[in-house]
Amino acid sequence: MKWRHSAIAMREMPHCLTKPSWVDRAMARVCVGCLVCRRARQRQRGMAFRLVQRLEAKLCPFCLAYDRVYGRKAHEAAPGAEPPPESSE
Repeated sequence: MKWRHSAIAMREMPHCLTKPSWVDRAMARVCVGCLVCRRARQRQRGMAFRLVQRLEAKLCPFCLAYDRVYGRKAHEAAPGAEPPPESSE
């Protein structure tokens, strides 16, 4: 029974305290190359941004792996990235 308690504790542990596995890193690379997620990270607005923002935690295992590896959501801009230019649409 001791192993069951430790498995539950690992699941409840914040992702920043655990080292991501090689599977997590491989799945996060898919999210890095994903056209929709990449567009959402770059533009920070629009349909792709809303889609990734609302559905990533519920449906996409690659977005979840991105969060575990990089410590931020798949739609959030990378630290140090310049903000997108404002358009007059």
